[in-house]
Amino acid sequence: MTIGLSVTGHVEAAAKTVRFYVEMRGHGLHFGFNGRFSQLRALHQRLASLLKQVDPTTTLPPFPPKHILDNMSSPANVARREAELFDYYTRLCTIDDAVVILAQQPIKAPTETDGVEFTPVQKSSRR
Repeated sequence: MTIGLSVTGHVEAAAKTVRFYVEMRGHGLHFGFNGRFSQLRALHQRLASLLKQVDPTTTLPPFPPKHILDNMSSPANVARREAELFDYYTRLCTIDDAVVILAQQPIKAPTETDGVEFTPVQKSSRR
């Protein structure tokens, strides 16, 4: 499955936290999700568990490591996290079942376990 991907970090109010927006587009679907780095890590763990139920032999790429950063919201640190997440999600997009599971996530509210917010899946005629 070929997926177009974008990852963008935005500093939230009071410049204390950064929320990362991930958008995936391909094969007639367009969806996205967003969360803080720690929430995306929790989503990775939940996705790994769900993927094991579908195919026990498939493993996700490793999630980017934690960093002790003095200023998480500095432009340089946000750019570094964006690049790390882009690399991770690029590798994740090569696992069709993982993309399907992400596209099927509920969108009404952040999930109770990880706080990640999903946007509605949009079906498009472009492939």
